[in-house]
Amino acid sequence: MSILLKAGCNVVSLQRTETPQLTALAGKHPGALVISKGDVAKEEDNKAAVDVALQSFGRLDALILNAGTLHPLGAVSSLSGPRLDELKSLFDVNFFALVAILAHAIPHLRAREGKEGLKEGEPAGRVVLVSSGAATGGVTGWAAYNASKAAMNSLGRTLGNEEPDIVTVAVRPGTPDTVMQQKIRELGAAHMSPSDHARFTGLHERGELLPPHEPGGVLAGLALDAPRELSGDFVNWNDEDKALRWRRKV
Repeated sequence: MSILLKAGCNVVSLQRTETPQLTALAGKHPGALVISKGDVAKEEDNKAAVDVALQSFGRLDALILNAGTLHPLGAVSSLSGPRLDELKSLFDVNFFALVAILAHAIPHLRAREGKEGLKEGEPAGRVVLVSSGAATGGVTGWAAYNASKAAMNSLGRTLGNEEPDIVTVAVRPGTPDTVMQQKIRELGAAHMSPSDHARFTGLHERGELLPPHEPGGVLAGLALDAPRELSGDFVNWNDEDKALRWRRKV
């Protein structure tokens, strides 16, 4: 977010909670960062965020869709009874929230009117989906998360075909040092195979987790400049030709 703001962009952040860091960032960029409080799992909150962007800035150029949850962890055979309801809740956040905000945003993303500076032939809008290697992998104990990210990628491919004036890219962001990685280390051993869990704990122990701003710079760059030929693709954040070349630095 700070990368986009430093690049001179106006940003609307849909947040369930307003952290001190977010409040401080908004204070540094008055008028350029607008916080829309809400829950991505609620369609009305997704619509409200789109409306806030239009009311505040008069246009919508890009979406970066990054909300996600790993819970419930567990093998496919464990996802019955109340746990099936937990899986449905995960899909509300990881997948159905995407559909909800996209349905409201697409008419404004594809619109060219009122977008000063838009060059002829340039896409009118861009969508960056924060995906995962889980979309094509099969980490044990991640049945729900793996399936939701695969669904995300499928949605991106379809959107790429349906909306020729919107570039849609799904991005594997590597393994950034986030709260999700902490949860994997703390809770994963009870649900994942020892080898899968050791792979993630080893990255932390060896200091090999990515600083979040590194893949974040790629997400920001793609939101601003992703070319038409990437639409519908699933790319690795550090692919020199398909992602890394667009990175914006902190």
